[in-house]
Amino acid sequence: MINGGTRVKILVVGAGAIGSLFAGKLAGSGIDVTLLARGNRLQDIAKHGLKLRKSTSSTVEQYPVR
Repeated sequence: MINGGTRVKILVVGAGAIGSLFAGKLAGSGIDVTLLARGNRLQDIAKHGLKLRKSTSSTVEQYPVR
């Protein structure tokens, strides 16, 4: 996403269900997203990346976040 020639960067504070969903969908649309996490969630995302499972199927999507 470009805004006046500058790439948009977004920080999502909180890697719970809602924060992870927003971060994943924004990253999937090409926006540079940083997801702020801590504790076990941070370790899990660092090791496996951000993965979201669709509620209507067993499809798992993986998103590039930092």
